[in-house]
Amino acid sequence: ECLKGDAQAVEKLSEVVQQNPQIEASSYLPLIAAIIVAIFLMTPTNKLPTTLHELFSKLVLTCILHHLQARTEYRAIRSLTSFDDLPGDVQLSFDHLCRLAFDGLKKKKLSFSVDELGE
Repeated sequence: ECLKGDAQAVEKLSEVVQQNPQIEASSYLPLIAAIIVAIFLMTPTNKLPTTLHELFSKLVLTCILHHLQARTEYRAIRSLTSFDDLPGDVQLSFDHLCRLAFDGLKKKKLSFSVDELGE
């Protein structure tokens, strides 16, 4: 359904997924399958990342890009291929969120409060 009945796209996606054992092994989960299709459709070359880490990194970068493009001061940004491509102020905020997540995992804490965002 995501590929709108495009048999050629279905064939290409199936071929690409089969070439990536990690991706293929996770594709039975509906959410992962939806992410795989979305990344496949967003990539002009129809290539997929080869690891789950790369897949989720691509997903996060895509979400950040869409968020940035909705804001006037970042509309000129057309792509993000790496977290290093983030604008300086966004990079600082992202680094802070990553630190909160990492520190939380070390403490076995799975959530944080709004108050912790401002620190």
